[in-house]
Amino acid sequence: MFQQRLVSPPALTAPSVSCQPNRVTPPREVIEVLPSLREAVSQLDSDLTKVSVQSELKALLFGNKNWADWIATLPSPVSLKPIVLESGIGFERDDEFARTLLVGLALSLQPENFVPPYSVGNLAVTEVIAKGTATEYSHSENDLPAPPHCAGFFEPVPPQVCFFTCIRPHPGGGAETTVVNLERILEFAPQALIEEWENREYQLRTSRRLGEQVLPFRLLQNVNGLPFLRYRKEYTVDFEQTRALCLLEELITHPANHFIVPLKAGDTLIHWNGSPHSRMAQSGSTPVEIEARRKLIRCRSVPQTGWAENFHQ
Repeated sequence: MFQQRLVSPPALTAPSVSCQPNRVTPPREVIEVLPSLREAVSQLDSDLTKVSVQSELKALLFGNKNWADWIATLPSPVSLKPIVLESGIGFERDDEFARTLLVGLALSLQPENFVPPYSVGNLAVTEVIAKGTATEYSHSENDLPAPPHCAGFFEPVPPQVCFFTCIRPHPGGGAETTVVNLERILEFAPQALIEEWENREYQLRTSRRLGEQVLPFRLLQNVNGLPFLRYRKEYTVDFEQTRALCLLEELITHPANHFIVPLKAGDTLIHWNGSPHSRMAQSGSTPVEIEARRKLIRCRSVPQTGWAENFHQ
């Protein structure tokens, strides 16, 4: 049987070299074609939730040789190592073209996928920014640290890949996004514990907005050849009373098991959703003026076929 506690200071003390994301700088050849892409994209229907519009956008971008050649050089987002696309594309403008191009980037990296709308707002791209009315669990609308969580945790089918673009970092510093280094956790955890995460049936409780339904779910499974950890403590039933979950929390919250990703304006984080993400504490207070607050825009992608079957109970 596995030990009572897993983490000890000698074993895990600081992020290793392996806890660095893949960093990509957009080349001059791509930056030079952005004005012509802007003009072409402006002719499309603005409703990015339509699959037909996404298909047109994908064809338009791949029709540009500079864009297509660049995309072919990028690492796959279906990986346990996140990608940071550094500024240069102009996402920080946060205009219609920037949001459309973020969806286009997602579709270009995974042509077999689509970008689904968020349930709140029914938009393909939404904002992450502090609002005065948010609860502690509304990570996209508060300025609190966000514990590790899988996007779309209680959706019937969680997304495959997440995209976060920084429009403005927090002016006081901090509030870095982090991604769990799931490979490191699974290397460190005892096999008996991993098997319990994989084989036990756990239950989640949906949010109040979704009726607080109690549903079964799989915590850890192999999807597309990669481990997928469906994790969100506050919506998991009997979390504190379940020893295997408490041991997982000990590992998943340890700083040595995180890719820590400070994003500057225009940077985009791309990561496998089976590796939960979180947000560190910000330094100082949130600005009164909403135009000065930390702001991200985000979208996510899902395979058009074969993905949902992985999450049927």
